This record gives sequence, structure tokens and C-alpha cells, in this order.
Amino acid sequence: MTNGSVANRGLRGLLLLGAATACMTGSVSAQQNNSGELVLEEIVVTGSRIARSNLNSTVPLNVVSETEIRFSGYTNLADVVSAAPQLAPSLNGQSSGGFLFVGGQSRVDLRGLGTNRTLVLVDGKRHVTGALDSPAVDLNTIPSSMVERTEVITGGASAVYGSEAVAGVVNIILKKDFEGAEFDASYGISEEGDGQENQFSGTFGGKFAEGKGYVLVGVEYTKVDPVFASDRSWAEPGITFNTLVTPNVSIPAPKSRTGRGGVFRTLVANPGAGPIAANALAGVSIDFESRSVQGLTDVNCLAARNAVTAATPLCNDPTLDFTSIYTTLQGESERLLGRAYGSYQMSDFVKVTAEIAAASVDSSNPRAQPAFTGTATFRHNVRRDNAYLNGTGANAVELRRIFDANGLTAPTASAELFRFTEEFGQRVIEQQRDMIRTVVGLEGDFEFADRNVKWDTYYQYGQLDGKSLNRGQFNKERYTRSLDAVINPATGAPICRDLLSTDAGVRAAAAGCVPNDFLNGPSQAAIDYAAATSVTVGQASQEVAAFNVTSDLFELPAGAVGFAVGAEYRKEVSDQETDSATAQGLLFTNAIPRRRGEYNVKEYYGEVLVPVLKDMFLIKELNLDGAYRWADYSTVGGVSQWKVGADFSPIDDIRFRGTYSESVRAPNIIELYAPTGENFTTAQQDPCDRSRIGTLTGEARSIRQANCARDIPGYNPDTFNSNIGTGRSSLRLLQGGFDGLREEVAETYTVGGVFQPTFLEGFAATVDYYDIKIKDAIALPALSGVFQACYDTAGGSSLCDLIVRDQTGTRTSVVGGVDFVRTTQANIAAYKNRGIDFSVAYGFDVANLAPDLGDDGRIDLTLQGTHLLQYDYVSQAGQAPRKFAGTSGTPSWKLSGTATYSNETFTVSWNTRFEDNMVADESLLPIADGQPLPRDPFYTGDFWIHDIRFLYNVTQEVVLRAGVQNVTNERPPNHPSVYTGTGNGTSANWDNRGRYFYTGVNVKF
Repeated sequence: MTNGSVANRGLRGLLLLGAATACMTGSVSAQQNNSGELVLEEIVVTGSRIARSNLNSTVPLNVVSETEIRFSGYTNLADVVSAAPQLAPSLNGQSSGGFLFVGGQSRVDLRGLGTNRTLVLVDGKRHVTGALDSPAVDLNTIPSSMVERTEVITGGASAVYGSEAVAGVVNIILKKDFEGAEFDASYGISEEGDGQENQFSGTFGGKFAEGKGYVLVGVEYTKVDPVFASDRSWAEPGITFNTLVTPNVSIPAPKSRTGRGGVFRTLVANPGAGPIAANALAGVSIDFESRSVQGLTDVNCLAARNAVTAATPLCNDPTLDFTSIYTTLQGESERLLGRAYGSYQMSDFVKVTAEIAAASVDSSNPRAQPAFTGTATFRHNVRRDNAYLNGTGANAVELRRIFDANGLTAPTASAELFRFTEEFGQRVIEQQRDMIRTVVGLEGDFEFADRNVKWDTYYQYGQLDGKSLNRGQFNKERYTRSLDAVINPATGAPICRDLLSTDAGVRAAAAGCVPNDFLNGPSQAAIDYAAATSVTVGQASQEVAAFNVTSDLFELPAGAVGFAVGAEYRKEVSDQETDSATAQGLLFTNAIPRRRGEYNVKEYYGEVLVPVLKDMFLIKELNLDGAYRWADYSTVGGVSQWKVGADFSPIDDIRFRGTYSESVRAPNIIELYAPTGENFTTAQQDPCDRSRIGTLTGEARSIRQANCARDIPGYNPDTFNSNIGTGRSSLRLLQGGFDGLREEVAETYTVGGVFQPTFLEGFAATVDYYDIKIKDAIALPALSGVFQACYDTAGGSSLCDLIVRDQTGTRTSVVGGVDFVRTTQANIAAYKNRGIDFSVAYGFDVANLAPDLGDDGRIDLTLQGTHLLQYDYVSQAGQAPRKFAGTSGTPSWKLSGTATYSNETFTVSWNTRFEDNMVADESLLPIADGQPLPRDPFYTGDFWIHDIRFLYNVTQEVVLRAGVQNVTNERPPNHPSVYTGTGNGTSANWDNRGRYFYTGVNVKF
């Protein structure tokens, strides 16, 4: 075996491992000279537009190779990239299904600062958004089979690439020189027999016109099957916190507040004849299937008559349901991707390039919870004269008895009905997205003043068309009419009350109404009358035109001064519209009005690389670089950003590097132009509730009590039960954008070093400190901060205007209950994120250590990690920072390691990921000074997950692969804040599937 082949295998091994070494030294690019030796060439690496040796990057760079992407067993690119410790959990197959408009997406989030602060590029160019509600790029629209490598830099890069690069850049480099044909297929399945993933791809490339022309085409198909919580013993029923005690303790998750048939939770089953025993506890449930009326038997699910009807965290009545029976741990998706690229060398100085990519993605959350009554915006009361309540069946007789025993004897007397509307089916969000992206450009080089000048220009257009069908909905007005049935005096049959109205307008509006038998189950005609599907359609587009020039200015003793200059124009447009019923808030789904907006930006940048000193005593090399970008936005006006950096090598073995930058992020279309729409939360507590004010003493209690009395008629701190809080109705939020937003500003610096000892070939280590501060960050005012400022500030606060209370109790059933909170986007938040990144890589040939073994294999070892020192988020001025470091999803320590053995025919690799013990919830802070913690500090425990991977080269053209992900079948930590299925942001941080097996084959011709 020649030295050249050994070196080639060594280089391949480093790339295979996800390039921890590249994290230290930059992207590896090498070619053989005539002697067969590997020679490093100058290339453009992410973070700079100036070609330089890959050993001279001033910023930490993490590279994932094509082989690693395929070897990993993942069918989406984001999961491979996100294995890097610098990335936080984001949207993926295990977290996106529970959100509107983003099912089946995969995004990346550097440092946990948000996907809108991580810029995703393709070949150094911007990419159209993957959703209608965010500018973030969906990596599932990029075919992984055509990716040559990915490069990730952390820290501000806005001076080089523009807005959104506050946390860093993920640059996806696609294939442009592949020749031949390649076919790839893979299949995976969990140990439980679900969550199957199938992926097939084909790529074809070749030259024509005597090598002047080149064309490449490829197609990729992926199908992902769902995983349900009901099929995992750890996920159902789950756990929660008992908020009835302070500090809270962890307990099994309660039953839902609503039964499948229905629940009258304001009724008390008084003594008397009937199926329900004398002295039964309050509350009555209805079961369509068994045709029975039963009394609730768990006191924790009940409340006294006329009090707030809310199940507590202890509720476990057998007639009620766990909402986790509807939870999807992994959504269902199907995608078809295609790409074509071509180039033609028109002359020695000009080459024309063209590219077109298309993606079609369908996804659904196939087992979502049905719609229900008893929400903040939809409540239904059954009157005593209801036709079905006055039927002759045993259940009707029993319900009448209970109504009468509770004093509800008048025809207009009523009790509130809480129920899942399963007759309309489960709420399933089906999403369809079609994306197309085209790029045409010219590039070339020429000699000027003895300098080689490289240039390129391009125009690109990207468009996303999306459609979302939210099934299982009902029209609230029709459903209310249908449930409010009375006996028709003319026929003796049930009829909708409004059809008997003396008001012709009311009768006209009720035309076609079919009465709903809530007691025995509605007819299909009644279901069809009220059923609805919410439809959202939209389109987003992106136009970019750019021109770039790079060259050398002049020679210094240490080398040529390099520069890059360029200009870019970009236009972003987004338009999203719902059906008229949804826009008006007539359906069960949130009211979502039309949102349309656009902006454009003109940008100009310059970058310079100055080699200061070279080959001197204790100064092997010293380089400085800098960049400046000025942008003129149609929204925020002119903004500037800049960067300075340096790298210094005193000797061959050691190199120090550092950067300092000021980056900006301009507000996006959603933040600027989103109209006021509905949202809901169950997390907010009412400070005026007796359970909350009861924890205070002294002046703190006096201030809050006075503020509550100001807003709530007849307020009594000892008896007031709010309509919101744990186990109660969701709080309605009215949220929207603000077209007066300013840009965010971030200050970032990194400093670190690279150690590559000449005496230990194949070894490299790095360490880098980073510090990111963001001010004027765009955010909605934090609800906790709004309520705290309003009720815990002497004399109140202007923020009280955002909280609207129900002064009469007609909308919330509680006099003084919280009707809604209105908020808009504002430049009010701040971030502080700092830590240490490090990596170690060592690779060696077995023969060098044990020549007598005759083993021609190679061993490669890598370890990379990050230590998060601080992650503070201030929601608005005057608020205490929320400290996320060491909490669920943002561990203090995060590591990734790999050990690989490879020879000419076989490769086996062990991969592990580690996250240290985390506090389960960041809210483990005192409510006020001197007050006890609201929760015990539950921890996740250290989390390890291991994968094993195998490659076998059957021939040079045929390669088999197989592997096991999560070999030890680790499950998510057993804590409430960690998992609630695909609707929870931190669920992306864990493996919901369990032990997973995959296999694949790659064939090249």
C-alpha cells in the first residue's frame, strides 16, 4: 500500500466522523499532485468570501461530509447537522406535528437563540422559506442525497451574509461535479414495529460538448410513518406537576376535563332515586357508547356548584380520558424532491450556470385531540327544556332528576356541558407545501494588473405554495343551534330552537339546522350540518440578485492582501389567507385573519484579508481580516454591521484565533405585518386567584390585593377563583405584529486556539470561547411579566391595559375573570449567551502501532462538545432574567463522540451523545423575594444515547450500510417539561421512538 492511499484513507476517516478536525481547521479540500501527494488548496469556506487555505479560518467551523450524512441513518438533513453540540433542539419529525403550518419540517437552531437567528444558505446563497409563518428554511426541502457537505459556523456573520446570521450560519454545499449514476435506498423501523422510514434517490451527472458543458439531475423520495404515545408505556398517561401544593411535586398526569360523551360539572348528584347513588360526588358524565349517565367518583375532578368547574392535577375519574391517548410522538410525512444543475464554459473567462430545485411535502398529525366545548371562547349551556333532556329514555329521566335536584327546574335554567366533539372526527392538520427555486448565473475570472480577478453574478427566485387543512372542526354558531333543540309543538319531534323563532332573520340564519342528540349521539345529518374544515392557503416568494468580486490588492512581505466586494438586492413577499369562517373566528380553530407583507433590501459589502507577518521568530503567521456591510431596508432603513478577526500561529503546532462583530437582524414579515389573531395558553396563572394571593404576606399581599380589587368587582382574595390556571380554561391571547419594529443588534466575540502537534501526526484539538449579547430583541411581551407588572407594582402599571377582564361574567362564567390579553411584537427583549466549545480528534493507522498484525485498517477518534456558561433572557425592561442555562433543552454540558475502525472493505463506528443533568423547568425561580419556589427542583438526570453503524464495500460500486440508533433504548426523562408529544418544543431534544434499526444500499456506475 502506498503512502498516498494511506493518506487518502486518513482524510476519508476524518471526513467520515463529522469533521471534528474541520471544526478546528475549516473545510477540507485536497487534491493529488503528479507525485500522488495530497496538497491542500485554497477554497472559500463559510464565514468568508475570500479564498484562503482551509487552515486559516478565524472562526470555528464544523463540517459534515456526504458519507457521514448517509452513514448516520437519518432521512433528513437537519437531524445529522443538529448532532453538533452547538445546535439546540428545533423543529423535526418529533416536534413539528403539533404546530400549525410546520408539520414535517426540519429546522436548525444555533445556540438555542431561535431558528430566525440562524441563517441557512445553499452554496453560499439564500434559500426561500419552508413555511408560511416563519422565514426559517426547511431542510427537508433540500435533497440530502445531493449534498456534498454542510458547513456550520457559530457566532455573528451578518457582515458577510446579512440579516439572520446573528447566531451563525449553516451552509449546505451541493454536488456540482459528480459523474456517472448513483442509486441509494434505505429503510428503518423502530423496535416497536412503527415509525418506518423509507428513502430512495437517484443521481445522474456527466459532461458534454467536449467537456465544456456539464449537467446533473437527481430525485429523492422519503416516506415517514407516525409514532403514537399510546404505543409507548412511558408516554401514557405521562406526568405533571401538582400545583395545588407549594412547592409543587411531580405526579401522574390527570385525566382531561372533558369526557368523550360529555360532562355536566356544575351539577351535584343530590340524594334521590336513580342509577346514581345517594350522596354521590358532584359531576355527571355521559357516555354515548354505553348509553349511560354516571356520576363522577373522584373528588379531585369536581367543584362545588357555581364555583369554577375545573379538574385538578389529581383528577383521575374512570369516566374521563387522558388527552395523551391522542398524542402523536412522530408525525407522518411524505416528500418528493428534485434538482437539476448545469454549467457551460462559454469562453476561457466566462461560465454560465443554471439550477432548478423543486420539493413537494405532505404531512399530517394523524391522531390529534378532537375539538371540545368549554373553552375560553366557546362554551355551551344545556337548558332544562332541551328536547333530548326531556325524552323517555332512562338516561333522559336520570338527567332530569339531577337537574331538578339542583334546583334547575325552570325551562330557561341551564348547566354547562363540557365534551369532546368526536362526532366530527379528530382534529388533524394536513399540510401540503410545494417549493421551487431557480438560480441562473455567470462566473469567471480574468487578469488585471497582474492580478487574478474572480467574479460571479446571479439571479435567483424561490417560491413556496402552501395549503393547510385543519379537519375535525365545527362551526360554533351551527353547533350551538344544533345542540339547542326543543320539541316542535306542531310535530312532537325535536327541532332547532331558532327555527321556531318569531324573528324572520333568526329563522333564515338557522335554515337547514338539524338537532343534535347530545345524550344518545347525533345523527349523521346533524354532524354534516355543523362540521367544518379550516383551510389556509398562502404563498411566499424570494428574489435575490447579487454580484461579487474577489482578488488580491497588492503584495506584502507576508503575502497578498485579499479582498472581496459585492452588492445584493433581495425582496421577500408573504401572503397567507384563511377561509372566511376561520378569519371571522366562527370555527373551533383560532381566528386567523389574512396576513400579507413584503419588504426589500439593498446591501453592499466589503471584506479584506491582510497577512501581517510570516515565517519570523515565534511568528509563523499573523493574519487580520475584516468585513463591513451596509443595508438599506424598506422597513427599518439603513443598518450597518461589521466584523474584525485575527489568527496567529507562533509555531506550526499552535494557532490562536478570534473575532469581534456587530450583527443585526431586521424584523421579518410575520413580526411586522401579522394582523391580530387568536392564540391560547394554559400556562398562565391569575395573580388574583385565591391560590396565588394566598402565598403572599405583608406589603406584597397588600399591593396585589389592592390592584386586584381595582379590576375585579366585589373582589375577595379568600374566595376568588379565576377562570384561568391549572386544569381550567385556556387563556385567550390576541397577538399580532407591529410595523414600527426596529432591527435587533448583537455583539459577538470569539477567542480560541487550535493545537496540531507536529510530533503527533493525526491529532488536533481546539477550544473556543464565545459571547453573544442581543439587545432590542423582537418578542411578544411575556405574559408573566405583564401580570406581574400589573398586579405587583404599587399603583399598577400601563401594562394593565393589555389585560381585559370580564366584568359581568357573561363570557368567562366568572365575574372578573380574564377574558383575554392583547399583545403585539416589540423591541423589548435581550439575550446573553456565552460558553466554551472544544473538540479533539485523533486518527492513526493500525499498522503504525502494531506492524506485526498485518492490519491495514485505521482508527479515528473524535470528541466535540460545548459548555454553556450562561443563557439569560430578559423578556422586557425591568424584568428579572430567565436563566435557561442548565434547563431542559439547554444543558450546561453537551458532548458528541465517535470511535471508528475502517479498512478498504469494512467500517464500524460507535457514536454517542451526552447531555448533563438539567432542571426540568426554567420557572424554578421565586415568585417574589422571600417566597418559596413554586416547584421542587426536579432534574432530568444525565442523558446518554448511543448508535452503532456499519459499512461494507461489496465492490467499489456497491456499498451496504446498517445500524442501530439508540442502542440502549433510552427514553426521554420522566419529567413534565420534557415531553408532551410533537406539540412540545423540547421533544426534539430526545428520542421518542426508542431503539431504531436501519439499513441501506448505495450503488454507483
